[in-house]
Amino acid sequence: MNSLTRTQIERRERILEAVRDKLSSHGYDGLSMRDLAESASVSPTTLYNLFGGKDALVLAALRDLLDQIADRVARSQATGMQRLLVGAEEIGKQIVATPEYAEGMTRTLFNADPADPICELLLANGIDGNRQALVEMQARGEIQRHIDVEAFARDLTGRGWMVILLWMKGFIALRDMPSELKRSIVVALAAAMTPKLARRMRTEFNVRTPVAKAS
Repeated sequence: MNSLTRTQIERRERILEAVRDKLSSHGYDGLSMRDLAESASVSPTTLYNLFGGKDALVLAALRDLLDQIADRVARSQATGMQRLLVGAEEIGKQIVATPEYAEGMTRTLFNADPADPICELLLANGIDGNRQALVEMQARGEIQRHIDVEAFARDLTGRGWMVILLWMKGFIALRDMPSELKRSIVVALAAAMTPKLARRMRTEFNVRTPVAKAS
């Protein structure tokens, strides 16, 4: 990306934004390279030259959006538990802003084979990010050192997708997604929190957390 000119960067951003808009309104099956090219003010040949095909375009648009969210979290300079909560807040805000796109990508994920790249983007990378956050939280004394980090990382990821599924099925209001995603993190880590963090989370989220003995 650093070798691209400003014009090329703007063209790429325009294309990826058009992909997300088209997916929101037409779904994957309704995504036409010709229509997409017209919306992005480029030729179909340019799309194929830059991305190779529709599947690669869809993944590039998703990866670009995830990078934008990660950048917003990084700019917050939050660490430890607060970093997880800021991440959940940003994901929730994005879902509120683009619910059709979020639902479309979720359906694509649920229908994907385990080897499909979208599983790596939305599941494997999520677990890896949660694993890194948990290790940082242990170093900061926010969670117990004896916990199974790998198991908790998977649980955090799974609970987040459970919240999204409940929203898609009408059990959670769209406007509540940021708070519900944050609450799912607190619930998932309740048994692992050190006493100081547990007290703070009980106050902030009104969640009953067992106060573990410091190790």
